[in-house]
Amino acid sequence: MRALLIYWAASLIALPALAGGEITETALIIGRDGAVVREVRRVTLQAGEQDLILDNIPAQADLSSLTIRMRRLPVQLLRWERISASTVEPTPISGPRISLGQSAPLTQSEPATPIGAVRCRVMMPLSGERTIEITYRLRGIEWRVEYDVSLQSSMYDRAERIPLDLTGILQIDNQTDRSFSNALVRLVGGDPRLDPPERHRRGFLMLADIPFADLWLADRGASPLQEVYRLPRRFDLPAQASTRAAFIRAERISASRLFVMDEREVPLLVADTLSPLDSYLVIPNTAANQLGWNLPPGPVFLSGGSVPQSSLLEGFMPHTAIGRPIRIHVGKSAYVDGARQVLRRIDLAPDRYLEIYQLTLRSRLAYPVPVEIRERPPKRLIWRVDRANAEYEQERGFLLFQPILAAEDTRRIELGIEFRLP
Repeated sequence: MRALLIYWAASLIALPALAGGEITETALIIGRDGAVVREVRRVTLQAGEQDLILDNIPAQADLSSLTIRMRRLPVQLLRWERISASTVEPTPISGPRISLGQSAPLTQSEPATPIGAVRCRVMMPLSGERTIEITYRLRGIEWRVEYDVSLQSSMYDRAERIPLDLTGILQIDNQTDRSFSNALVRLVGGDPRLDPPERHRRGFLMLADIPFADLWLADRGASPLQEVYRLPRRFDLPAQASTRAAFIRAERISASRLFVMDEREVPLLVADTLSPLDSYLVIPNTAANQLGWNLPPGPVFLSGGSVPQSSLLEGFMPHTAIGRPIRIHVGKSAYVDGARQVLRRIDLAPDRYLEIYQLTLRSRLAYPVPVEIRERPPKRLIWRVDRANAEYEQERGFLLFQPILAAEDTRRIELGIEFRLP
């Protein structure tokens, strides 16, 4: 029996290492602090324990996250080690690319530095030619998105919808030593305007060198919601380069105007003092508009129309889900303003009172415009609407008014809310 075991062990040692095979599919899920790489490879395997050489695994890969899978069959990854890269060839870059604006060159004048290979000790259930899936985390890849809007007419000189061209531009900074060719890309991220939650001290004993000191830390707020964005095209991502490419392009579509009075932007005053309202361009996010995708948030640069060619008007587009209208914030309006005012307070009982508000809208435009009013009564109080002289909807703790403001008109909405102390 012992001789048989020695013979079996010797046969494993003498078994040649198997090459990692041809990469037939590459996909990257890129977040704000790195990416997850998924590769599909065709390999010829032998049943039992053996070495599998995986090439084109960049030095920035987190090998502790490396997994090897085969559909409906178990694969055990027993151990791994990085080996010399002197004989490993880099992944070739091929296929058309779209380059917009200033970016790093997308062609490589010199061969890429050879990438280290990884030797994996695996236990395979079957022999023969098989398809395996390799996944690992990768540092050194980041993304950002911006949008270019070319206006075909002024935003204010006519009542009709505004024709424009919309281009979404993705920039991927690949600071790794691996080039990815014809890769499927998904983006993961939240609104870049929202800062990550900060940590603050709960007590004066918060010292870094005290054991369990992190127990005194508390989150200042929840993490921003993370969304996943599937892109409608593939990308070539050269190593140590920044790639800028259009991922959507919608031409000769039309946008409507919207003016928003949000209680967080327009303060509640005792006097009828008017403040400019937020101005938006609204575009249907549909396939008929050459769109119809989950769109990531990012800055918007507007040109054409009444915007001087020598400068760009900067706005912002938040996360937009499929089927939801695209809202591009283009700043404060010079033509539509509003005010929020407390008219009076009526005490109803020791724990109940009624407040009467007046919401004022004024337009200096020569055509009707839609307005959205968002009122958020304090969440710490129990409240109900007692009266309102305009139609509204109540959703998720706020009141939504959507009046049409007539041309060169001033409109006042009276709203009564009854509050009860908790």
